Amino acid sequence: MRTPTRYAKTRLLAAIAFLAWLAGRQRRLADAEQGDIKAWLVEGPPSAHEVKDFLDWAAQRKLIGRLELSNPPCREGDHLER
Repeated sequence: MRTPTRYAKTRLLAAIAFLAWLAGRQRRLADAEQGDIKAWLVEGPPSAHEVKDFLDWAAQRKLIGRLELSNPPCREGDHLER
């Protein structure tokens, strides 16, 4: 079940994971570029796209430049039918 608390937690964990990933690459948030985002989406966890709200928040506060995320990939698998 999707709740506001779960939604917020998912996004916070994505932001924390992204910042840790940047630190592992010897990069600061202020230095993040579009190439870093592309690499994060490839190398990061399945929830990598959940970092979008954090990036928007950081850009609004001028902590980073505006960075774009591609749409998350479509999930493959069985579809529920009614």
